[in-house]
Amino acid sequence: ATTVINNYYWNNTTEVITEIPEMIAIGGLVHGEAVSTVLHNYTATINTTAGQMLKIDEARVDCTESCYIQLETTCTDDVSFSWPAVGWATSLEGYVAGSAFDCTHTIDIKDGSMQVQDISWSFVYSIVPVTVG
Repeated sequence: ATTVINNYYWNNTTEVITEIPEMIAIGGLVHGEAVSTVLHNYTATINTTAGQMLKIDEARVDCTESCYIQLETTCTDDVSFSWPAVGWATSLEGYVAGSAFDCTHTIDIKDGSMQVQDISWSFVYSIVPVTVG
């Protein structure tokens, strides 16, 4: 005769795992020029795919006079968005439109002064998963 013993453990607890988005920091220094128009410095690009929302956690510039940070977004299906240019006294934060598409987000450091200046810039972002409906 063979004896079979079955031992079972029932765990009725539920563990909720909250995903914390990774925050990514980029930045640098742009050497400005003395020009009579706004000088564009396309410094970095961030690519997202449908189902990924770009969240700006912090975006800031610092200069002597008239510098701005702006985000330009171009997506599939000829969709595009533009965040307003933000100057040195404020910070840009929030969710970027376009999460239903594959998009390229370009950071533009604008120099609007008529003098030679260095522009420091900092940009912190995270990618948040979303469901495309």
